[in-house]
Amino acid sequence: MTLDYRSMAVLTKLVRSPSFVTVQELTESLNVSKRTVYYDMKKINYWLEKQKLPSVQYVRSQGFYLEEKSKREIPKKMPFVYRHYEYSPKERKAKMMVLLLMKERPIFLADLLKMVDVSRNTVIEDIKGLKEECKKFHVQIVSTKKKGYILFGKELDLRNALVYFLSQLSGNKEWMNGFFPVLQEITTEHLNLIYKMISESESMLNLHFTDEDVQTLSLRVYLFSKRIKQGYFVEMDPVEKDILRSTKEYLAAQHIGKQLERCFKLEIPEDEIYFLTTHLLSSKIIHSQNLDARNSDVAALREVCKKMVDDFQKYSCVFFRNRKAVENHLLLHLKPAFYRLKYGIKVNNPLFDSIKTNYADIFALTKKVIDHFQKLVGKPIPDDETALLAVHFGGWLNREEAEGHQRKKAVIVCANGVGTSLIMHRQLKELLPNVEIVDSLTKRQYDSASLDVDFVVSTVPLQDRGIPVFLTNPIMNEAEKNKLLKWTNHFTNNRENLSVQAFMNMIEKYADIHDYEGLARKVKEFLSVPSPTMKEVYKPMLNELIDEDHIVLKEEEKSWEDAIKTAAEPLLKTGAVTEGYVDAMIESVHELGPYIVIAPKVAIPHARPEKGVNRLGMTLLRLKKGVPFAEDGSRNVHLVIVLAAVDNETHLKALSQLSNLLSDSQNIEQLIKADTKKEILDLINQYSKE
Repeated sequence: MTLDYRSMAVLTKLVRSPSFVTVQELTESLNVSKRTVYYDMKKINYWLEKQKLPSVQYVRSQGFYLEEKSKREIPKKMPFVYRHYEYSPKERKAKMMVLLLMKERPIFLADLLKMVDVSRNTVIEDIKGLKEECKKFHVQIVSTKKKGYILFGKELDLRNALVYFLSQLSGNKEWMNGFFPVLQEITTEHLNLIYKMISESESMLNLHFTDEDVQTLSLRVYLFSKRIKQGYFVEMDPVEKDILRSTKEYLAAQHIGKQLERCFKLEIPEDEIYFLTTHLLSSKIIHSQNLDARNSDVAALREVCKKMVDDFQKYSCVFFRNRKAVENHLLLHLKPAFYRLKYGIKVNNPLFDSIKTNYADIFALTKKVIDHFQKLVGKPIPDDETALLAVHFGGWLNREEAEGHQRKKAVIVCANGVGTSLIMHRQLKELLPNVEIVDSLTKRQYDSASLDVDFVVSTVPLQDRGIPVFLTNPIMNEAEKNKLLKWTNHFTNNRENLSVQAFMNMIEKYADIHDYEGLARKVKEFLSVPSPTMKEVYKPMLNELIDEDHIVLKEEEKSWEDAIKTAAEPLLKTGAVTEGYVDAMIESVHELGPYIVIAPKVAIPHARPEKGVNRLGMTLLRLKKGVPFAEDGSRNVHLVIVLAAVDNETHLKALSQLSNLLSDSQNIEQLIKADTKKEILDLINQYSKE
């Protein structure tokens, strides 16, 4: 019985888990039934039995767990695991493509069958799918009787295809050793040499790449070198070479190129150095002391950041307190994204579906501000890149640091980049308000940093430094949140420690204990009471906020100030806001200009929650005759929608629905011409859907 993709995921989760893994956690994270979970456990236990390792144990009301011996030995057997691993269709196609690109002899159907270990018909279907995917890279796959499968396309297109299909696979170096048995010459020694070269380049560039990108870039560079050794060379555009030559990354690429020539006895053409430069430029950054001021692209991206933050604040009706930090972190993401798009370097975003599902409102708002970036790039922005931007903006919402005494301290360790660590930061602040999140680190930073924290929350396994570590996905589901709450309980609740000690004292009185620490750990796990399920913050729909009582119909107003006051009256009557909030909205326009005019004929006045918001609320004032919001008499507004937000998130669903409604100019005209509140409500109801 082989381990398929899902059972491998379950086994990995059990190895990483510091305590029990519940059935609910597995059903939620894998989106499968309980019956499927138990079937996977049978597969895993069969495999463990063959490896002569203790099987997965189950404790009723607690969940599944692995004994320490299994946790220690399973990682050592990873190459063996992957030889008995059932690949997903996506992985099979990626593996085939890498083999075809790296081949040193003809590759036939029989070779592909042997590599992926599935039926002939399945491989044929995979090849059909692979041919279709390759078209977007301008690459063609042809099969002949004598030469087997052959790839046709420009070397630059073939390399870009290679990068994309590699991104479908894990970036872990040791994992790759087991994953590419067909590429026998790939060794840990080779990858470590290149890994060291890239790490050294960080000092030259005064930045810190994400752990994930250092790992994947190491493998890319090795495979690029192999293509060069086989006599395949890229040709770069002369104009682009002039631009690339002015960057610091070009100097770093030259340094890496010289080391590659020496270590692998290669002669690397100049165009390959430029090509490597594009990959250094497009690698994700976790930290930078000073992005290259000489680079004109960076200067243009800074302006884009300002405009995007302006628009995000306008469309989401939020105010970033530390706006400069928001812009600086956004620049860290936009710079590599810009070069990925510019040079056609496509990578797979494994968090895309999770981001779209868990941050749908923020994703929709981000799509509204992406046009500034799109104009600079000169081509459409793919949704997976937009999703990474949504992670960035989502991570900064509700980022106020609550001060407190005797708070526990924690750090986040994340290999995926700035945006993902921000999302984790936000989740942890909501989940653990009494814990101070000291910093977000890469694995490499964690390994060398001096730390004074109580525990660590990490997306990757870490070396033992005597600090408790909780391993989780970058975006946690409800089961993982509950597990984290339960796990952190003993850091913040002394009563549990006392109860554990009481149990240990009682057991010690009547029995001989051979492993005191191990028993104490199991008692603690057993006594930990699961925390109540964390419910998502309820976000009302548009028609729940704007009902008949929150619509005002008038012919005209003397001034925009009067329009705001009239629109706010329903909220004042119910006590949702104070007079001070109305004054604050008017003062904001005086200070910042008519930024609240978000579309022709539409304004959304708002101010910070602390200026006088008691409850979430929204009202709509319809004016038959527009009122100018600009000093020069322009920006005539017919629809004044006052928003009273209690935080940076609760109003986002309603606001997203309102944005969809207002994106159609015919809807705006219909609202303005409406003679009754019912006509307006009927249109609002059409857009108030999950």
